[in-house]
Amino acid sequence: MTTLEEKQERLENGLAAFPSLLVAFSGGVDSTLLAAVAHRVLGDRMMAVTARSTLHTRRELQMASDIAAAQGFRHEVVDSCEMALPTFLRNGPNRCYHCKKALLTQLRGLADCLGFDDIAHGANLDDDDDERPGMTAAVQLGVHAPLRDAGLNKTDVRRMARSLGLPNWNLPANACLATRVPGGMRLTPELLATIGEAEAFIRSMGIDALRVRHHGEIARIEADPADWHRLLSEDQRRAVVDHLHAMGYRYVTLDLAGYQRGSMNRRRADG
Repeated sequence: MTTLEEKQERLENGLAAFPSLLVAFSGGVDSTLLAAVAHRVLGDRMMAVTARSTLHTRRELQMASDIAAAQGFRHEVVDSCEMALPTFLRNGPNRCYHCKKALLTQLRGLADCLGFDDIAHGANLDDDDDERPGMTAAVQLGVHAPLRDAGLNKTDVRRMARSLGLPNWNLPANACLATRVPGGMRLTPELLATIGEAEAFIRSMGIDALRVRHHGEIARIEADPADWHRLLSEDQRRAVVDHLHAMGYRYVTLDLAGYQRGSMNRRRADG
């Protein structure tokens, strides 16, 4: 069995083979580990780029900026363009493909402009187990996945991130806000902002593993059962209900199945 130290050595050796590298950096633990190790190996021949988008909250962007500053690697923020794509806004089965293709094409142009030879993203082995059309776009555009190539799964990523002292090693995974919307329901900036605000309000109660799934008049809250006591205490429960009612939701529900990564993928009627 390959040890974590051997996988880290494999990752470092793989990164050392790149003349220069632009890393798609969301601020999540996967891309943080990739960026941190790439910076260690490549130094100034590596740059991280984060997309500013209505698909992600201001909290996520600030976290990415703070991590980059603390780790000392070069970091640029670009405005993404997925909300201008009719194929994305229709929210069909290939939504993620169109979004990822547009962003990675944009990053390819930036890499060419700045003289970076290659692009990488933070996919790991476990990402092959979920429905991820965006991975197809990455393969088509020649974007590398060094973590996966080194044989790292999610557990490996967290263990390695912890050993390197990365501050987000144990943060829950956080997909884009479009994943809270059923397939086929049209996406708008206003809808995504509403979902983001609802989640931000509930997270202010100390709940991190969280999704607010949007079903028209219904807000379906997925949270770790260990955090339910926070949501169901009388004061907190009433505060959440009142806040989400004021945002336009008629019904506010707690999903007894708890937080489930990719639950909308399993429910999508169109794919």
